Amino acid sequence: MRNKDEKERRKLNRKLMKRTFLSEIREPKFQKYANEYMGIGMCLGVSLGLIYGNLFFSDSIGVGMCFGISIGMSLGLAIGQEKDRKLWESRMEISKIEHLAGFSEVFIYAIDKDGNEKEFRVSAKTMKAEKFKAGDKVAEEREGVLISLETSKGKE
Repeated sequence: MRNKDEKERRKLNRKLMKRTFLSEIREPKFQKYANEYMGIGMCLGVSLGLIYGNLFFSDSIGVGMCFGISIGMSLGLAIGQEKDRKLWESRMEISKIEHLAGFSEVFIYAIDKDGNEKEFRVSAKTMKAEKFKAGDKVAEEREGVLISLETSKGKE
């Protein structure tokens, strides 16, 4: 009896682990700003490291640069991941796209997580670059500016 219960419990645990693993795979991780801010942090880290190295290690400036690069990269990555997380949490799904005659812009309607529909005007150039389509996940980067959170451009 005990053996049978143990087997059932293990089987249920495997199913739950598999579901959890698959749900993590299906939900893409959006990383736009993490990579950008890491590079910016490295650039600033080099200059701050040179200053630090010149002040404290006058014989070897490179020592300060080693510290500056790693600290700048870490700070930039942390700031970028926080921005990415905020964008991912405020994601919306495109419900429809309208091309109206006489307008150079495209009207995109997106539904947020509360069920409210928002209207955005997107230029034809942005539309071509971002490759928006109905059902895509998007986020509002700034007031009225949409960015794609999908892999349609090859990014996640």
